[in-house]
This record gives sequence, C-alpha cells and structure tokens, in this order.
Amino acid sequence: MGRGGARAGAGRKGLTDYEKLLIGAECERRWDELGEREAIERYEALPETKAIRLEQSSTELIPTHLRRSSRQRLKDISEDIDDITEGARRVTIPIKRPYGAKPQIIADVIAYVAETYGIRISAGQVSESWKEWSKFKKSPEYRASLKSP
Repeated sequence: MGRGGARAGAGRKGLTDYEKLLIGAECERRWDELGEREAIERYEALPETKAIRLEQSSTELIPTHLRRSSRQRLKDISEDIDDITEGARRVTIPIKRPYGAKPQIIADVIAYVAETYGIRISAGQVSESWKEWSKFKKSPEYRASLKSP
C-alpha cells in the first residue's frame, strides 16, 4: 500500500541516492566543523594560550619600521613564549564529538537544502541521508575515490 493518498504516485517523493549522499555529506561537514570550532574555543580558553596571545600582542606595540632594530625585544618575546609552551612548537588540539548538536545540525541542513536546492525535506530524511553517507564512507567505492587523482 502506498503512502500519501489513494491515487498512484501521490505523496512526498523520496530522495535519490545522489541527493541522500549530498545531504549526508553536508551533515557530516557541519558536524566536523562544529567539533573543530569547539576544540579551538577550548584551546583559546586555556590560561597558557591566553599568556601566549598576550606575548604575541606585545610585538604589535613595536612599530614595523623599528622591528629590525628591536631584534632583542622580539627574541625576548619568543623566549617567553617558549617558556610558556615548554619548548613545544606544535600543539595538537583533541577534537571531540559535539554531543547534543545533531538536532540543530539537522534543522540547519533542512533550511540549507530548502534554500539551495528548493527541496523540502523532513528531519527523518536528513537523518536517513546522514546514515547513508556514513555507510558510503566505509565502502570500497569511497575509499577508491580518495586514491584517484
């Protein structure tokens, strides 16, 4: 039995596989972007990061045309930053899953799809598309596409 009415072809049309992948990829992109943004915010909130930013801002007090003659001051600032970071040149920021963000991402993707493609979709369709994208990412076809030039 069909859905959406008594006549044949009535009701909401389903999404094509390609549309599902596009929508699922958009959900995943927003999920990753949110996780990265939250990680950067956590990093910027650290007291060590605030101290580094303070040292970096003191270089802006030296006029550009005097920076060559102020090499010692710049070296002092660099040494202060090295003391704060304990000599580490790179920092790895752990990215955590943004828990509780799925409903907002789904709502944002519904609005994005309506605005960009002119298609009205439900939260269930977005959720299902996201699942399809997750399955596709694990497929041999997807992995092969990453290796192609």
